[in-house]
Amino acid sequence: MEFFISRFLERVSKMSPDNTQVELRVHGLGPMDCYHVTEDELDRIIRDGNDLGLEFAFAQFGITVGLSFLANLLITPMELGKVYVTFVVVIAVGFVFGIANAIKWFRSRGEFSRTIRKIRDRRVGPVGKQGKEVTPSELDQLSSSESPLADEQAEPKP
Repeated sequence: MEFFISRFLERVSKMSPDNTQVELRVHGLGPMDCYHVTEDELDRIIRDGNDLGLEFAFAQFGITVGLSFLANLLITPMELGKVYVTFVVVIAVGFVFGIANAIKWFRSRGEFSRTIRKIRDRRVGPVGKQGKEVTPSELDQLSSSESPLADEQAEPKP
């Protein structure tokens, strides 16, 4: 992306009559948090992310088709025949399709957020010397001078 921007700015600067240079400022990202993710979790994120709203959309479509054909059948007087049977079949298929997808959506509606929460809640491994490990909650309370790493650096090695 930066390549295309620089090419665009290069062309714009060549087109200007006084041929002045355009100043480009690039701002870096601040501190970032990184999480370890297993391959199984990546597969779950892809699967759940793709299906996030699909079952809900199918359920909404099926129930809407069933309701609209049912409303039309109730409002319009119709004799028993091919058209009537077609309407009844469309109503039945629409409701079955919609309710099946609604149940599928309802069961899996929180899977994506549960996977993300599981990754974010992963704890940091032990910090400090063996036998003198510091928990993450203790790390937050320590100042930089009280750090176990500072004690290690202060102690002379024999």
